[in-house]
Amino acid sequence: MSEALKKYMILLICAALLPAAGCSLKKSDPEGSKQDSAAEESIQIIESLPAETEAAVTKPVPAELQPLLDKYPMFGESEAFKGVEVYMWQTANEGIRCGALYGTNRSKYPEEIYALRWNSVSADEMKMLLEYYTETMGADANTVAILPCRQMNGDPETDAAFTAQVQELFSDYSVFSFMDLELEELKKKYGAYFRLNPGEGILVYVWQNAENAFHCCALNPSDNHYTDWFSRGASVDEMKQILAYYSTQEALAAAGTTKPPEITVVPCIQPLSSYLYEIDDAYISKLEELFPEYPVQRPESD
Repeated sequence: MSEALKKYMILLICAALLPAAGCSLKKSDPEGSKQDSAAEESIQIIESLPAETEAAVTKPVPAELQPLLDKYPMFGESEAFKGVEVYMWQTANEGIRCGALYGTNRSKYPEEIYALRWNSVSADEMKMLLEYYTETMGADANTVAILPCRQMNGDPETDAAFTAQVQELFSDYSVFSFMDLELEELKKKYGAYFRLNPGEGILVYVWQNAENAFHCCALNPSDNHYTDWFSRGASVDEMKQILAYYSTQEALAAAGTTKPPEITVVPCIQPLSSYLYEIDDAYISKLEELFPEYPVQRPESD
């Protein structure tokens, strides 16, 4: 609520209360007429408020904007308490789609952001909402955070281009770095795999559960208890995303290095599985097909 609107409402309440107070005082105070004059003065002040203040109280919402405010009512408030987070993602058929959540002190769960797909608006519609929020409702543009993200499979080059596009479209607001929602979901699911020391190198143990079904765990060479991780095996596609993370600037900066880790794929057998196989040339060839970017360790010959 703007300061002018607050002042208007306070004076309106005073105008309603002061006449009643003046009447009760007249019974015991011969100078009760002073209260009447105070009430009249309050009314005069209200009547003298700028016309734009009254307009702000009664100004109707544009018809084309009301359906959008029904989806995201936070843009109809003078200012969300902890700001607004606007998520944007690229789609194949509908261009840029957007959704919004109230700002909080915690990071949003990936499923919260995924859910915005079912209530999304276009980039032009989001611009209308943000313009109404900052210009009509008087919210500070600095309380709006624009977060480009991926709601589907992508690649780093495409992600960077999309972020640049969003920065150009929404240059009046703070645009943050790209969010890979799939990666955030993996961090939540396999937190330990994202806390490895890249400087030691990374060993990826791979075992087979059924025909064409493989699972993996990732460890530093100093942690040789890989069998403890059999119950938390990641799929091959998930492990590829985890390993790719260790080549990002975020991971390298956290490790205090500029050199990506040396990664080796290690074939192994899951002792608790009923699926029987041997670590032979055929098995190693299959792992080489699954992980063509990394060397596969061959068992030592007798």
